[in-house]
This record gives sequence, structure tokens and C-alpha cells, in this order.
Amino acid sequence: MIFLIIIAAILVVLLSLTYKRYYPVCDVDSVLIDHVCDKINVIDIRDYNISYNNPIDGSINIPVAYLKRFINEIPNNDVHIVVSNLLERNVGVRLLRQFEFNVMGYTILDPKEKNKNIESLCCKGG
Repeated sequence: MIFLIIIAAILVVLLSLTYKRYYPVCDVDSVLIDHVCDKINVIDIRDYNISYNNPIDGSINIPVAYLKRFINEIPNNDVHIVVSNLLERNVGVRLLRQFEFNVMGYTILDPKEKNKNIESLCCKGG
């Protein structure tokens, strides 16, 4: 009986870890970085080695691994994230939402990944 409880606890932990990383975030749209409004903060959560080779003007570069540590450097309003893959998107969106940021959209800047459902992100209130 104790063996089954231990197995069940391990399964719950593994399922929660895989959910946070791999289960897709559905209500965040893919947007081209050129269509992002100036009033929305762009947060580049790609690794330093990747973002150094392809910098984005006006963005705040905080890799996803350091996001909790430097969360206070992000102005508290709407944000758009730049990622290199879908795993970074899932972890970054969930982490930013945990700290009550409104993630308006994301951009994948990796030639292996494709931006699907590309729409423009409009400024609200002008």
C-alpha cells in the first residue's frame, strides 16, 4: 500500500513538471517583432549567447533562467517576449504571469521554428 502511494506521489510530481514546461500556452499569439507597438515592453528571454548574435533594439535582455532574479527590472505593464523555441515560451509566459505581467504576444527568432498565426499587435488607447 505504501509502495502505491509513493508511486502516485512520484507520478504527480513528474506530471506537474512536464505540464509547466511542455504543455502549450494557448492564449498568447505569435507576432512578428516588427509589428509590436512601442508602448509594449519587449523582453528577450533567449540565452545570452543567442541574443548577443541577434540583438533586438529597445528590448530588455533577461534569459529565462534569470527571470525570477531580475523580475524587478521589468516595468510593470504589458510585455512581449522574444524566445528561441516553444519551451522558452511556455516557461517564460507562465513565470511572467505568476508575477502578474500581461504577456501580449511572443516572437520566435529561430530559423528552425516558424511563427504560426502571425497577427499584428495593436496599441490600445493610442
